[in-house]
Parts: sequence; C-alpha cells; structure tokens
Amino acid sequence: MLNDKTKTKSLQDSSQNSQAINQYRCFGSYTFTPCYQNFDPFASFLCTGNDIFLTYTNPTIQNFATSGWIFLKGNENQNYNILTVLQGSQVLFRVKYNIPGNYFSVQLHSNSAVNMIYSSFAPYTIKQQWYFLQFYMEVTTGSQLNLNTYIYENKNNYFSSQQQKLGIGFNSFIAADLVFDFGNGQSIYEGGFLSQTNSCFMLAARKDQQCIICRSGYLLDYQNNMICVTPSSSNQSTLINNVKDWTPKQFTCPKNMILDSQNICKCFFQFYRRGDECFQCQSYCKGCIDANTCIEMDSQRQSNGICKNGYFDDGYTCLKPKFIIRSRINQTINLIASDLGAGCSQDGTQPSYITDNSILKIQKERGFFFCFIILGYNLLTQSTIAFIQDSGIELFTIMFEMNNNNGYSMPSFSLFVQGVRKQILFYNQNNLDWLWIAFQTDFNTANFHLFSNLNLYTAVIDVKSQFSSYTVNDPFLCIGKCSSQFQPSYACANYGLLYYINQLDQLGDYSQIENLINHLTNQVAFFKLDYSNLPTSNYIIDPISSLRLQSNLNLIIKRFKGIQFTQNINARIEGLILNSNYPTFSCNIFIEKLSMEQMIFNIQSGSQYLQYFLVPYGETKAQIRMCHDSLCIDTKYSMLNINQQNFLYLIFRTRGQINSQTFEKFEIFCNYQREEIQFAYPSPDNNPKTALIFQQVNQLNLQDQSVYINKIRIELQSGSYYYDYDNSERCFLFRNILQMECLIPKKGFVFFSNNQIISEDECNKMTSILNSFHTIDPSAHECVDTGLSPYCIMLDDSSQNFMCIKCQYSSQDPSKNCECPFGTFLNQKILSCQKCSPNCLTCINTFDNCIKCANSNQSPPQCSCQEQNYYLDENFTCKMCSYQCDTCIQNSNYCLTCSKDRENPPICNCKQQFNEVNKKCEKIECDQKCLTCVSSSSNCTQCKNGRMELAHNATKDSFMIFKLKLVNNAQYSAYNV
Repeated sequence: MLNDKTKTKSLQDSSQNSQAINQYRCFGSYTFTPCYQNFDPFASFLCTGNDIFLTYTNPTIQNFATSGWIFLKGNENQNYNILTVLQGSQVLFRVKYNIPGNYFSVQLHSNSAVNMIYSSFAPYTIKQQWYFLQFYMEVTTGSQLNLNTYIYENKNNYFSSQQQKLGIGFNSFIAADLVFDFGNGQSIYEGGFLSQTNSCFMLAARKDQQCIICRSGYLLDYQNNMICVTPSSSNQSTLINNVKDWTPKQFTCPKNMILDSQNICKCFFQFYRRGDECFQCQSYCKGCIDANTCIEMDSQRQSNGICKNGYFDDGYTCLKPKFIIRSRINQTINLIASDLGAGCSQDGTQPSYITDNSILKIQKERGFFFCFIILGYNLLTQSTIAFIQDSGIELFTIMFEMNNNNGYSMPSFSLFVQGVRKQILFYNQNNLDWLWIAFQTDFNTANFHLFSNLNLYTAVIDVKSQFSSYTVNDPFLCIGKCSSQFQPSYACANYGLLYYINQLDQLGDYSQIENLINHLTNQVAFFKLDYSNLPTSNYIIDPISSLRLQSNLNLIIKRFKGIQFTQNINARIEGLILNSNYPTFSCNIFIEKLSMEQMIFNIQSGSQYLQYFLVPYGETKAQIRMCHDSLCIDTKYSMLNINQQNFLYLIFRTRGQINSQTFEKFEIFCNYQREEIQFAYPSPDNNPKTALIFQQVNQLNLQDQSVYINKIRIELQSGSYYYDYDNSERCFLFRNILQMECLIPKKGFVFFSNNQIISEDECNKMTSILNSFHTIDPSAHECVDTGLSPYCIMLDDSSQNFMCIKCQYSSQDPSKNCECPFGTFLNQKILSCQKCSPNCLTCINTFDNCIKCANSNQSPPQCSCQEQNYYLDENFTCKMCSYQCDTCIQNSNYCLTCSKDRENPPICNCKQQFNEVNKKCEKIECDQKCLTCVSSSSNCTQCKNGRMELAHNATKDSFMIFKLKLVNNAQYSAYNV
C-alpha cells in the first residue's frame, strides 16, 4: 500500500480562460447525410437549410431511366406504409394506405403529445388513371402545412382527395429524409399548385403554364410545352402511361441510352458518349465528358482522378484521416472493484490499481489512449477518479466534482494538467449511472471524453506548453483507489475493464470513438466457399459454429463470384443465438441482374423484424434499404455497383436512450463508402433466431434477379470495429481493437496465407515465384494458390475442383494443365509449342532435351542408345555398330571410337602390330631378329640389339646381295640369324 503523506498540493482552475474546446454531440438525434444534387435522374433530396421539399429532377420524365415496379400484395386488412418523413431519426409523419378500405391515412408523430396536432384517416376515392404516387405539400405560414394531393396508381387505379389544411407542431423542416416504401418514379416538386383548368391538375408554378399532372382523360404532351391533350388517333399513349407518344414514334435506344426531347438517343447520367456507344464515367465523377474528364468531382482529387497525397479514396470522396490506431495489439486490464462499504475506506493509493510503464510503453510525441466505465456511489463534492504520474509529478488528473452551472450545482468531471483545471465536462444526468470515460494525449494536445446514453461530451485541450521540457521516465496510471497529490479522497465507485491502446495518434473523428466504447465483437456464423472443393448439395456448414446455410435448392455456384440467389433460390440460417441484440451482417456480393427491390437479409423477433433490401438505383448502382418493423430508410451515399464485385458490411453499432426513447444505430459500408442509419425501437427478445437470405416477400415480383454472395458473416455485440483511412495501412476494416483482426483489406490488396495482406501485383508474381498458378478471388479478397500450371490463366467457374480452361499460349492444352501437346515443348523464344526431337517422346525447354525417349533402350535427356556399341539410324532406332567400332554414328561403319586393338576412326583398322583375322585384330609374333614388326612376323620395324635396320626402300635383291656379302666375309663368317 502506498500512503501519500506529503502535503496535499493546491489545485488551480484555468478552465474559464483556457482555449479548450467543450463540445456536445448526440449520436442519437442527428445523422449527417450529404445532399448530392442531380446525382442521377432519380435523385430527390432534402438539403440542410431548406424548409420545404425540393426536387432537382428534370421534369421531362422521358429522360428517366426506368426501374422495376414494386407491387403491393392484395392481402385483406393490411396497411402499407407509403411514405415516411424523417428529421434525423425522428418520424415527422407517415402516409399509409389501407386495404380493403382504399384510403390513405396521414399520421403526424412527435415525441411530445402537446405537439401531436393532427391525426386523420381520410378516405380517398378510387379512380382509374395514374401510374405513380404524387405527394405535394408546401409550408404556407407559421405551422400550417398545406397538404394538397396524393395520387397513387396500382394497376391503373389512383386515389385522390381535395385540399385540406393541416396544422402541425413545428415551423419548418431544417433537414429531413424521405423514405418511399412502395412506388416507382417518385417526384417531389417545389412551388407547384393545383390548377383550375379542365385539363391540367397541377402546374409547375403559378407563373409557369407547363403542366406537371394532367387531369383524368388527358395526356401530357412533352413536345408542346407540357400541355394536356385529349387522346386521339394522333395523340396516343403506348409507351408511358398518360404521356403522349413522341412524333415520330419513339424507338428503343441502344444500351445505356435514353430518348431525350429532341427525339434522339443520349447517354444515361453517369455515362459519356464515344461514337455510337455510351461508356460509364469513373465512380468519382458527377457526370463526365470522357473517360478521364469529370464534370464535377471532389476538390481534393487531382486531374488524373487520384486523391491528393494523404487522402483516402472511398471511390467517390477523398477523405483526410482523422483517427489513426497504429498499434495492432492492445491491452485490457481488469480493474478491481472498489470497496463499496460504509463510505468506501480511504486507504491511500493501492498498488493493485496501478498500471506501470511496462504495459503503457508511453513515449513522448506518440499518442496513447485509455478508457474505462465507472458506476459511482455517494460521491464526494470532489474525489479522484484517475491520474498519470511520473517521477513524483502528477501529469494528468481526472476528478469528479460538483460544479456550478448557470446557478445549479451539477455533477461534472474535470481534467487537471499538472494540478491546473483545464476542462469541466458537466454530466447532464440526475443519477450517476454507468459512464464511459476516455483520455488520449501525445503531450501536445489532450482529448477528454464522457459518454452515456448515446451522449458524447468531449474536450480538446492544448497542453504543448506544459510538456515542452518533459522527458518520459517511468510513468504509471492509477484508476480506482488512487489518492491524488491534489485530492487524496477517491471516488466510491465500481469500474469496468480498462482498455489501453499503445498508439493512437489522432482522435479527430468522433464517430470512431464508438469503436472504443463498444464491447468486443463475437462471430456467430461464417460461411465461405472453398473454391478448390465446391459443395454439391443444398447447404454449407460453418465448421466452428456448426450452423448451416441451407438453400431450398441445390447450391448453384460460380467460382470467385459466390452462391447464386435468384427469384427462385433462397436460403436460411437457423439457430442463431443473438442474446437480445440485432446482428451485424456482412457479405461479398456480385449483383448480376436486379430489376426490382430484393430482400437479402431478414431476421425476426416476435412481431419485430430487421430487413435489408437491394434497391436498383439507375442502371449501374444499388441502394441498401434497411427496414426496422414498419420504418424503412435508404442509403443516400453508400451504394453497391452492379456487375462488379462488392463488399457490404451492415454493422449494428449502439443501443441507448435519449429522452426515454431507445435508439439503435447501424453503420453501413458499401465498398469503402460509409453511412449511418438510426432507428428508435426496443430490443429484440432472447429467443434463437432464423435468418432468411434472399427471401421472396412478394410473389408478384417475378422479374429475373441474379445475385452472387460469398463470405457471409454474422457477428454479435455492439460493434467493436475500426475503419482505417491511413494509406500506409493495408487493411481497411478491423474487428476488435485489442487484436485488430483485419476483415476487409484496402483496394488493391488481398489476403494471402496466414492472413497476411499482399498487393494484387504481389499475388500475380506468386505464380512465377512458386511455379503455381495464383489468382485473385474477388469474392473473398484472397490470393488463391490453385496448384495448377503457371501457364494457366483462366479457371472453370463451376467445376467442383480447380480446372484450367485457358492457357497462356494457344497451343497449350488446358485439359492437360497447360502442357504442350504430347511430343512438343514450349519454345520460350517464339512462345509456341514446338515438336521435340524424333528421339524424344517428350521434351522440355529445347527440342533435344528429352524427358522421355522414343525407345526403351535410350536414355534422356539426349536419348542416346543405352548400349555403348549402338547408334541411332535414320528411323531413330538403336542399331549395333560394326565390329570395327566401339561407338559409331549415322551408320554401323562410321566409327566414333574404335574397338579393341583398332585405331584411326572412322575406319578403325587394326593397329600395325595386329592382323585382321576373322574380324578380329590378332597380335603378330615377330621373328627373333625383330624387336617389333608389322604386317608379318618377319617385317621388322625395329631390330634387336646388334642388328641393322634395312632401309625402307631396300629391295629384295639388294637384301640378298647384302646377305651374300656377309657370308663371304671371313670376319663375319659366323653370325646369328
């Protein structure tokens, strides 16, 4: 036990004149949604600062690309939510349609009963004519909302009512979102009004006689200043209901084109024209002139389309990193519960509450972060919560205090820097419930945060001057029973886990703070295809949880796309234990064909349900529609690409309360584009759940749909995730701050063995490095070793095992793993298969480098004859050499080397001291007078000692004469012969 017996130091207060930033943020009540005008022909948004609904859509509806119809079920006694108007997460009002009563109801909603001014169930007359819902309104004066008309068509029926005035309890709409649950081609107009003419029902404006909606029995003529005409033989409507056909008659435009008012085809929005074809603009362009020239794009994007240095490209916007966790392994520490007995005994600083620098590893200029949860009891007017101390100097101190706020004594938490109060954060609650406290510093700035019930209180303090000469020695952190040098009494409280991040350099993105607040995320189920051994049944099993993804039909799989779901194919996952939470759902998804709204995920809890839909957005995009019970909200920024591989992450983030309402927040990632959606609904029950994948909710939706899904992941808890905008990091989305498990790599990177992340270029190089075909699986962000020939360049997309269907060179055989045809080799110089030498059955690299020989008695790589005295004839058959040859070539008599006792190839006659006898060379036995001889025994080539060698040109006669002379010579009368 450490007892601080030194004199308590005095505290100073500089919070009133410091430059600290005291901010209040409420996660539950406001969500920022960017407003992109003219993002595509369907775009209608409410922009911040406008108090009436606006549209930026060109009224020439023939410029619209058509989307699929969304049909109503004809069930009895059912209400359909047609339109919801939101302000943040608050529902301002809803429009509903009732079957079989055939009427719309307008219901205003407010958190306060005093403001609930109007709720009406007004019957509507059903008539035949219109094809769309027209919702028209304008704020007239004060709180008067002038609701003019609804027109909705379902199979040539429409509903209408007369004008009526509605009083509502708010003056204007500062910002709002429109959510259309049903309908096609919704249009919202500013400044229009009901016309009193016989033919026009609504004009574009009071001083503009262009008609927006014609009365029943008339057709809208776009070619003649938007007037209404009577149907006739010359005024027909065969292509677009209630709209007069163009004259001359319209024709179908080529792909990615539509007719404009000049009766010529033009490209869709987000396409540019080249010749007679339209090509898609870059994703980051808002309209383009050509492939490389945007009409409008992010100001931080360079002319070549690349974001400026230091900015992250999410595919549309260039984002500056404001929150960077650099340490990949961080810490959790159990904080021992304080003694909650009488008064919580004050015994000085306890060693068990100290975390030393062996764990902290604090370095100056490198940011560190810690956070913990506290539940206080009978707190004193001032009591210590935590402090950081080094070499006897208390660097930072967090204290609970009762401070005066506008004449009221309120609970607060103060941050002291070296004994000087720098910041007070008031805790706006009557009772000190569980509270999250966080602190981060790099000794230049300090970040101080409180979080409770979805309210974040934050302060940023400049501390650079206080630590300009500070040197790190041996600091330690104390949380709990910690007697400060400035206040020895500590808080009587319970503490949760201490989370410590060794290096967190920036903390400017407050939405990321929730990554640090939330609990650890657990994986409940994970379904990923093994493309080397594709399943052939109607299910796949998660090997860890043993849960089963089961389809109603046998699985149809395309390699590196995923499991196919259509209007006839769906699946389910049963037995999910979610512990009264909504799950996080993610998958990699390839949208091949999407002609109408399609549910991709549905989970139900009693009467509550959570559903995710794909909604076509023009020709190239799909929105995500999230429905929680009767409320549906569409993404405005995060969208998926059609006919491209996408990743989709729908994260359940936070549950909490604001003003007694329970809020749930979801974070949506579509290909690095992030968006938040909030709902105000109670928690689900604790029963096991069944998740439905690609469920058909409407049997009238019979258009073709085709979507491929892989890497389906279901996770639980409040979402401990971290998304990284730092380009030096290869991973984009991490799960759990402690171990930092990478879930999604950044664009251009993939997972390799042991979950290491490599670039796509590095993956492609693995083919030559490891001599095995490596390819990128976009449906799993993986670099896959197929085990096939490095010359394979394309795989069969449906075979159960890896099978090559295309090789690098045309003469290679994919069915034989890209080997050249039998008896050929790949000539690297001309990149073609060439014939092997005739003596090779197979060869490699060169024509005569044989792997296998044509004949069994030949040996590779040259395929010469195995027997030494054999040669290859013109038929490359081994034949025996002549008896003169030891080895030969071309024919039996052309010796390379001679046989025994022979010399001078290629003839190889017997050596001089040998005679040819029956094809053998036999050695000659010389006469006694010869030391050596040749050809015959008496033909000496060298005489023995004492004898003379005859001249080589001596004749037989001269030899005889010489011999006679010898005989007649007395001196030599006796000699040896």
